[in-house]
Amino acid sequence: MQFFRKSVNMKIVWSIIFAGILISCSSSVEKAVPEETRQDSIKIKKQKEFAKQLFIDAALLDLEGKYAEAILEYQEALKLDPQAGIYYSLAKNYLRLNKLLPALENAKSAVEIEKNNKEYLTLLGTIYNLSRNTDSAEVIFSRIVSL
Repeated sequence: MQFFRKSVNMKIVWSIIFAGILISCSSSVEKAVPEETRQDSIKIKKQKEFAKQLFIDAALLDLEGKYAEAILEYQEALKLDPQAGIYYSLAKNYLRLNKLLPALENAKSAVEIEKNNKEYLTLLGTIYNLSRNTDSAEVIFSRIVSL
């Protein structure tokens, strides 16, 4: 009986070793990342970091009430990393300067990227309302209520 147990234990041990060898020897296809792709990835990452810094700088200008200067910073950030939050910030600043058309365009772009963001939708509805486009404002505000 003891021989039988040793035999079974040895079979289990050898099975585990054999499975381990099979797994470690199995070939997997690794795709080599071309150097250009790696460099592009690094470049994109640096652009996004710079865009983030421009966004922060613009937000600080907002706090100082320098909306026109902030718009310039936001526009630069937008070129590097088109994000809904940047469009939203641009729309707010254009609205503060009473420039309804660029405010509307940027608010629409923000909502296009983040369709269910209540803050972005509220700004868009407000701009429609201020530009006397009450039908569109009503549609937007109804949409917010349904969210």
